[in-house]
Amino acid sequence: MKRTKKWIVAMLVLLLCGQTILVCGADKYNENIQITKEGMVADSLNGVDAIYRKGGLDGSNATYSCAAYVKKYYNKVYGVVPYNLFKNSTPLVANDKFVKVSKPQVGDIVAEWQGSSHWSIVKEVLEDKVVVIEQNFKWSSGGNYYTRVNRTVSNDKAVFFRLESQLKEDTPASKEEKETEVVSDPKQEEKKKVAKKLTLSKSDVTLKLKEKFTLKASYLPSNTKVKITFKSENKAIAVVNQKGQVTAKKVGKTNIVVTTSTGLTKKCIVRVKKA
Repeated sequence: MKRTKKWIVAMLVLLLCGQTILVCGADKYNENIQITKEGMVADSLNGVDAIYRKGGLDGSNATYSCAAYVKKYYNKVYGVVPYNLFKNSTPLVANDKFVKVSKPQVGDIVAEWQGSSHWSIVKEVLEDKVVVIEQNFKWSSGGNYYTRVNRTVSNDKAVFFRLESQLKEDTPASKEEKETEVVSDPKQEEKKKVAKKLTLSKSDVTLKLKEKFTLKASYLPSNTKVKITFKSENKAIAVVNQKGQVTAKKVGKTNIVVTTSTGLTKKCIVRVKKA
């Protein structure tokens, strides 16, 4: 009987929360969207999609759970797969180790242990909170299912983990790629602001086999300290170095993903045709 009462109370709280957040998710952050289909992409970071489906929570699902996104993200960005994602536990990984950090940065693992365990990835760092990208954060209301995009989490409500090999890095990068650092004038350091807009010189380009093209990235405000990463989603078709130089390798189409250390992402479509 006690378990039944607790379950009823929990469901009422969830429904009430659902009613509340549907009203207050109208700003840049904490946007509530409806889950409309199986495999719906709600958000993406560094080319790794956070996907959802209708229905109850996917706590242990290998595709839709919160831990599944963390594993998928780290596998693609760092080439490792974290495990031991349990409440009050430090994630583990082969040939490296995770370290608890107090100052989060983009790409860190976020653990929320109030109540049940929930895992996510830092997408953007704000003054005293972070913006996360995640899976399996959803609720039902009026027969529909919803999730929240760009959800913010207070730093004092989460625990952050980073790969020991990345402790000296300011932003995620693969083992094969290094980032190009763009540093503002030191005299302007006190006036630094967070980059809020990323612009690419091209959004769609067509190249011939072996042809080269330099993709340029700029951001606003310009008096910021930002790292920019260039990455090809399919290196068999086109590769890119950290100066933005794209080289056509094979006929086909791929995306060059440009990411800043503040979480901004833009894509340039590269189409390669025969010479």
